[in-house]
Amino acid sequence: MIVQEGGSGGKEATLEGYWSPSEISQSLGIHRQTVVDAINGIGRYPGALPAIRFGQLLYVPDAHARAFMDWFATGEVVELDSSEEEEKVYWTTDEIARAIGKHRSTVIKAITGRGGKYDSKLPATKVQGKTWLVKDADAREFIEKHITRGT
Repeated sequence: MIVQEGGSGGKEATLEGYWSPSEISQSLGIHRQTVVDAINGIGRYPGALPAIRFGQLLYVPDAHARAFMDWFATGEVVELDSSEEEEKVYWTTDEIARAIGKHRSTVIKAITGRGGKYDSKLPATKVQGKTWLVKDADAREFIEKHITRGT
């Protein structure tokens, strides 16, 4: 589920299971750059705050965002179990294209339905008007069908 929210830099998409730097900073009442610095391994936060990049957008997995917020509130570092590590949730068009050995325009045509070759559209969400994200299960199903079909 994606929800649009206004921020100082315009609209920013919110992904289920992930926090944007803006969301983290707003919940803590700090500047967004403080969170970005933590992601880049700069500043007071010990180590680098793990983040995933979708195009030009950064998102922090929920468990890591909550650990960062706990550290900010208490000063204590929360160690995460390996079971709390996030699995791949979204695929970009480039990742799907590499998996099927085609150009990303092939994947975008499947998403938009403009290719005419596909029975149904590939479900996806457009983030900030430029990056398509496909949920893991939908991407895997598309890849399997595409490889099986050989087109």
